[in-house]
Parts: sequence; C-alpha cells; structure tokens
Amino acid sequence: MERKADSDQTSNKDHMETKRIIGNIFGLGFITLALGCAPQVIPAGPDTYTVSSSGAGFSAAGVRAKVYQTANDFCASRGLVMVPISIDARVGVLGQRPPSADLVFRALKPGDPEIKRPNLEGPSHIERIEVR
Repeated sequence: MERKADSDQTSNKDHMETKRIIGNIFGLGFITLALGCAPQVIPAGPDTYTVSSSGAGFSAAGVRAKVYQTANDFCASRGLVMVPISIDARVGVLGQRPPSADLVFRALKPGDPEIKRPNLEGPSHIERIEVR
C-alpha cells in the first residue's frame, strides 16, 4: 500500500515537471516569435532603405504605423530626416495572409534639397473593384 502512494507521488511530480518544461518551451517560443517579428531597416541603395512588417488581424493600420515609426526612429537616431518614397500596405485575409506593410524611404541630412512634402506612390498591383 505504501509503495502505491510513493508511486502516485512520483507520478504527480513527474507530471508537474513535464508541465513546467512545456510551459517554458512555449514561453521561449513566444518570446522568440515576438522578437523575430520586430521590423528591421534594410539598405536598398544610396540613402534609401526599406522596412517591412506584418501583424495579426485584418487591418493594415497597425503595421503601417509600425513601419513608419521604425523608419522615423532609424533616421532620428542618426540625425537624419525620413522621407517616404512608397508604401504598400495590405489588409489581412482570413486563412491566407496577415496584414502587412512595406515602406521604402530615404534618410537625408536636414536641409537636403530633396526633403519635400512626400507624394507617395502606391503599389502597381492594386486592383480596383467597382461595386454596383
């Protein structure tokens, strides 16, 4: 009888240890995923950079704001001015893709004559659908 009680306690301890290990693995995986999704600025030519991001849900507003903030922070940390060239923001589609945004921008020195009000170009793949 005493042996069965010891066996039950050992089994319960093993079960709790397994749950703790699985919880730690999921926690580390979530942190890795969250950190891996941070947008990175990538050089794309002289004074030209690109930053992309994707998110959750359907609206592209959050990821659009994230890429603009990342680009602005990148330029401000270098004493430069961010001038957007183009933005491609796509809404999420259930079961197909998350919302995403790709921003191409220039990082220019303050006073550069190319700093002017942006005239953002949209992507060439936009399809217009007329609803009647």
